[in-house]
Amino acid sequence: MRSPILFFDSNPVGRVLTRFSKELVILDSMIGMMIAMITQSFARTIGVVISVITVNYVIIFPVIIAICYMTYVMKKGKKTMIDAQRLDSQVRGPIHTTFGMIVSGLVTLRQYDKLSFFEIDFINNLQKSCNASFSYIITARWMGFRLDMTAFFFAASTAFCVVAVKGQIDSA
Repeated sequence: MRSPILFFDSNPVGRVLTRFSKELVILDSMIGMMIAMITQSFARTIGVVISVITVNYVIIFPVIIAICYMTYVMKKGKKTMIDAQRLDSQVRGPIHTTFGMIVSGLVTLRQYDKLSFFEIDFINNLQKSCNASFSYIITARWMGFRLDMTAFFFAASTAFCVVAVKGQIDSA
């Protein structure tokens, strides 16, 4: 909102519309829900880890390994996700630009029968946008699978340690 006029003059209308509409959707609908979900998940995870370590201190080694692996996955996946989102924003701009041009010149385009030319351009831009969105989704699934495997590793380690110390820890 505080960008200089040069920003609006040098960027096409489609890119500006994409940027504003996407940021407003994120602020309005996703931020509140995500903050609540992240806070709840973080508190639950910390509670479980502290409870398990309190019962059996040997679990601290798998916890350290899991935290290191999760940090590695997040660091590696974060860069790829940011690049995929940037690509999605770049290829979504021409879609809005083409749509705006078609709407503003619809009478002329119909008169000279040039709608098919813009339709082909619109479909090509839409396909590029779908490919960029698919890249983002695949990256998110890559990270999700690895983080789920980390949670499985922690659960399996906990189960193994519980079985290994059976009868050694007082049930009280």
